[in-house]
Amino acid sequence: MAILKLSGISKSFGDTKVLEDINLSIEEGEFFSILGPSGSGKTTILRLIAGFIFPDTGEIRINDRVINQLPPEKREVNIVFQNLALFPMMDVFGNVSFGLKNKGLSKSQIKEKVSKILEKVGLKGFEKRKINELSGGQKQRVALARSLVMEPKILLLDEPLSALDKKLKEQMMIELKLLQKELKTTFVYITHDQSEAMVMSNRIAVINEGKIEQIDTPYKLYNYPQTPFVASFVGENNRFKIVAQDEKSVTTEKGWKIPIDTEENRQKLKKMKIKEVFIRPESFFISPSKGILSGYIRSVLFDGPHTKVFIETEYGDDILINLKDKNFKPSEGERVNLGINGDEIRLF
Repeated sequence: MAILKLSGISKSFGDTKVLEDINLSIEEGEFFSILGPSGSGKTTILRLIAGFIFPDTGEIRINDRVINQLPPEKREVNIVFQNLALFPMMDVFGNVSFGLKNKGLSKSQIKEKVSKILEKVGLKGFEKRKINELSGGQKQRVALARSLVMEPKILLLDEPLSALDKKLKEQMMIELKLLQKELKTTFVYITHDQSEAMVMSNRIAVINEGKIEQIDTPYKLYNYPQTPFVASFVGENNRFKIVAQDEKSVTTEKGWKIPIDTEENRQKLKKMKIKEVFIRPESFFISPSKGILSGYIRSVLFDGPHTKVFIETEYGDDILINLKDKNFKPSEGERVNLGINGDEIRLF
């Protein structure tokens, strides 16, 4: 059942249209991310849901109730801000209990609720700790606890991990996903970081220039992008402009004739003029035989479990491949032959 629906939402600031005909349906208990570059409109969507601003057109519904004109405190949503907005003069207990005190609960009720939520976020025993005595990850947990203790139907998260270093961010992504799964609270997560969205989300809406490009699972967004923007924004990709096509191939602007051998792609060749082709780095492989393409290795980047190889092809294209064969030790300047997994070529 959909707990949150946005139907036909548009929003402008002055003469600038920020959102146009946004339609979203988010299920109860879902971890739903809105992913897009800076300026795409994702934070405006969050502010509309929270009630900080109102839409020009369309409806926002929570549990099928229109909330367009409701103030934030009446919407049964809570928010974790990008800068966390913790109170430095209060200890952990004071921060987490702040909203409960405003609801007029008894001291015993407040203590019980705060203790339970601090245990869930891994901060049991931190009640008296000052905010400036906490690590970045602990501050994140306090901000989460402060919002979740209010038992919102929907928790909005505005890029809460953006200030963390890579290692801590990866740890917090796992913890956040596990916490959401345990609490079964609906999370709406705003981010420009595709790794955050891909790792944690049940579904993702990709937004660009105020319009939804695609709503799908992380797997389908990565493997079956529906627009060139999604193909280029989600994950790494090699992008080729196409200048000619026939029934079995497309030709890049530098003259590489890419064979098209799947039935789905050949049907596209018959029905549409192909403008661009996207091929993931992992879709290429080093071929012991002639292959369909050759080139020279320009650079090799070792990144733990992955080896990225930059190749200048015989046609002058620069391409990136992710090397899967651990027995092959690439060297700069080496000539290699390449093959492609044909069913992973995406045509637009």
